[in-house]
Amino acid sequence: MKFLNLLLTMAGLMVATSQLSAAPVTSFKDVDKAKAAAKEQKKPVFLLFTGTEWCHWCQKLEAEVLTKKEFKDYAQASMITCVLDFPSAGAPKKFQGWQKDYKVSGFPTVIILDSEGKQIGQTGYQAGGPEKYVESLKKILPAAPKADAKPADKTTASK
Repeated sequence: MKFLNLLLTMAGLMVATSQLSAAPVTSFKDVDKAKAAAKEQKKPVFLLFTGTEWCHWCQKLEAEVLTKKEFKDYAQASMITCVLDFPSAGAPKKFQGWQKDYKVSGFPTVIILDSEGKQIGQTGYQAGGPEKYVESLKKILPAAPKADAKPADKTTASK
C-alpha cells in the first residue's frame, strides 16, 4: 500500500512538473502595464492578440512556439510579453479597445512595440517551430547595443 501511495505521488508530481514547463512565459494582460514595464526595462513589447479557446492557428502558435524552451528563454531575456486572450464570447472592453487601437482583424496577431510604445512590427503564426520564430523576431526587434560600443565622437560625427 505504501508503495502504491508513493507511486501515485510521484506520478502526480511528474504531471504537475510537465504542465509547469509547458506554460508560456509569464506575461502581462494589460497593454498599459506592459508598456510601462518596457519603458522601465528598456525592452520591446511582444503583444499577442489570441483566442486560445476557439482559434486553431492561435492554438498552433501556443503549442509549437510559445510553450517551447527556446522561445521562453528568448522572450524572458529580450522582451516584455503581453497576452490578450479573447474568449469565444464577451471579450473585455479593454481588450476590444486595444484590438481597435492596433487594427487587429485576425488571430493570432503579434504586435511588436519598441520600449517607448511605438509599433515597429507585426507578425502572427509561422510554421517552423520556436527557432524559426525567434529568428523572425530578431529581424523585427531593434538590435541591442554592444557592451563594448563607444559613443560617436561628436566633433568628427558632424563633419
